[in-house]
Amino acid sequence: MDAEKSLQKWTEHEREKEARKNASEAFIKDVKTRLFLSLNMGDFLSAAPMTLSLIGLCYVASTTTTGSQIKLTPPKDGFKHLKWTALNANLVQCSDQGRMAFMKAEVGMGNIASISQHLFETVGNMIKLLGDINSAKELRFQTRVLKTSAERCLKTALEMNSEFEEWLNIVMELHGATVQQQASTGEMLLHNQIQLQVLVDRETSSKQALDTAKETMKDLKGVMQTAEQAFKKASKSIPNGWELIAQQFVSSLADQVASNVGSGIMASFGTPGVANHAVNIFSKASEAKEVTATWAPKPGRDLLPPDANDPAYHQIRLVSVNARALQHMLASGEGSGVNWDDITDPQKSGLIGLMGMMEDISDNTQVSNTGSSQKLRRILETFLEVSHQVAETAEQLKSLGAKPPPNDSEKVQNWQQKAQDIVKEALELETAANNLPGGAAGSTPLVSKTEDPHVPTNGTSVVDSYLRIVSENIEITSKTLETTSEAYQRSSDSFLEVQQKVSAIMSEMAGLKANTISLEEVKQILAKCLTILVELKKQITSLCQFFAAFSSMIEDVVESQVNEFVDYLSSSTDSGPSIAGFSFTDFQRQLIFTYILMTRAYFTLFRKIAQMYTEVSREHIFPGLKMCDELSKQISSGDTEAAVTMKMNSLTEFSNEAQKGIKSKVDETQSNYLADVETLASEMAESQTLLPPIPESQTKAIEKGLDASKAAVAKAFDNTHSMMLLPFQNTTALVPPEES
Repeated sequence: MDAEKSLQKWTEHEREKEARKNASEAFIKDVKTRLFLSLNMGDFLSAAPMTLSLIGLCYVASTTTTGSQIKLTPPKDGFKHLKWTALNANLVQCSDQGRMAFMKAEVGMGNIASISQHLFETVGNMIKLLGDINSAKELRFQTRVLKTSAERCLKTALEMNSEFEEWLNIVMELHGATVQQQASTGEMLLHNQIQLQVLVDRETSSKQALDTAKETMKDLKGVMQTAEQAFKKASKSIPNGWELIAQQFVSSLADQVASNVGSGIMASFGTPGVANHAVNIFSKASEAKEVTATWAPKPGRDLLPPDANDPAYHQIRLVSVNARALQHMLASGEGSGVNWDDITDPQKSGLIGLMGMMEDISDNTQVSNTGSSQKLRRILETFLEVSHQVAETAEQLKSLGAKPPPNDSEKVQNWQQKAQDIVKEALELETAANNLPGGAAGSTPLVSKTEDPHVPTNGTSVVDSYLRIVSENIEITSKTLETTSEAYQRSSDSFLEVQQKVSAIMSEMAGLKANTISLEEVKQILAKCLTILVELKKQITSLCQFFAAFSSMIEDVVESQVNEFVDYLSSSTDSGPSIAGFSFTDFQRQLIFTYILMTRAYFTLFRKIAQMYTEVSREHIFPGLKMCDELSKQISSGDTEAAVTMKMNSLTEFSNEAQKGIKSKVDETQSNYLADVETLASEMAESQTLLPPIPESQTKAIEKGLDASKAAVAKAFDNTHSMMLLPFQNTTALVPPEES
């Protein structure tokens, strides 16, 4: 039969792929490739050379007549961060702190890279222990080692954050004081906008916000318990002969765990600070409403759709596979009608089990008011409505002489149409969930194999259904990779545009004359320092949030899961209930295995980023800092104006070359990641040739599921309101997007 031949070809293809490639390594590469886009490392690294030039300019400005003569007026309660009232002394303090922050960053990133490398050994040990039931108790110790590594990374990130925070505070206070001396309304409003950005960043990186990031991870515990309950119910209710669909059920549960970890981590990146403020630091203009900032552009890049942390995405994979199982029941009978034999046979019927699982999800999911949650609610309600009606009809068929409704009856047609509709909505939601940054595009590898596929005794309808489900899953993966590839192309174009704007800004700065820097130009230098620092600080804040969330995940979720697993092994005499040869013990191992793999994937990426930063620092930042140091010494020793100008010109030339070097490194990294995406996409395309095509309606549903992610990507890369990229001499406030 065609179905049997297709299944055989597909099975052989999967075995060949398994033999030539490590599934775990492929999964790790998949996760980190998609996550890299969200971290915006290109802009982060590009800011460094421009910042070096600004540090040098602050030193130079301190030698001018303007810097020497101006005395700043402190606020009533005095300066909180500036040590002096003389402008020139404060400019030197500002540059000195900048040098310290960059030196701390190089050491810190080096430490993170080193700790991450040691963490990989711990992950390897845990995977080995998962495969050895007799040694499983040692998992507890390895989990504590894992947590310690995450905490050390968090401590390092917080120390880096502290140095940049102090630098930001100094520049912020100095800029505010110079603007207070003499400023236009536009300059005041720009400064207040920057103040607002900094205020939000402080709230986002505060202890309270880090604790909120940890709370996000704690929510995973409840999701995991729901998954365990679903596994137990499914093991009792999946009919004989449904092993193929059962495999998809197990795979969907594994994917859901990975997706939930990814969305939890990404939600911790986006822990909101203060959402709404009205900021005005200028007491002399306190009555002037036009200088009060109520909006500021967000620094960094946000590829997440507005409802990325919606509860619907936490459950959709399990809901989707159940919806498709119901559709199979309603269309796999004689003449593509309801499969009453399966539904009425107590040894085969999985309908009651599916209903139980969906009722649990409905009862335990706190849906929001967003479109995604409401869509999930509709799917659950319709599923339960149809399945209850089918179950009631099946009960009536037990009566002597009762006949099932014919396939062309309004009742059956209505059931099938509703089942088809909720499958389309489920595919749409599942695609949207699959496109969220933080997870993998493809399937999560299983810690233990399910039984080899075979043609079930109740005919080829299950095979057809299995192949269709696999086909739909591969289509979702393919579309996700397509979106990722497009995002990388947008990222490359955006990075080129950033480079061009940065070069233009640096050219403007190079035109400043050491002996004639005015107060107006000092304000421009400080404003540019601030806008860049806000971007740098955003990335370091993200590091802190990430390590805080992971530390919490290991403590509150992984450690708990490990303890439950070890205790279960100690108290049980067998492996517990099973699905397609995948036991409950295997499922507990799978939960831990998925957490470990996600940990490995994220730390692999952050090690890469830390190494990348360290290389950039050694080649393109630290030599520039030494030049700034030499410039500082020349200025303090009273060298001639010509000597200072020559040194500043050398620093500018170095910064320009550094910019080119960083561009080359970022381009190479992005090209490598894009190549990985395209390789995986070609593998998916090859797989699709072995499977039956899915209906056009399903394809459209999957494509519709991409809309939110595509819109988020477009918004992120179309953001032209970045303060960092304002021309150097432009110190006017930015207009909110809706007013532009």
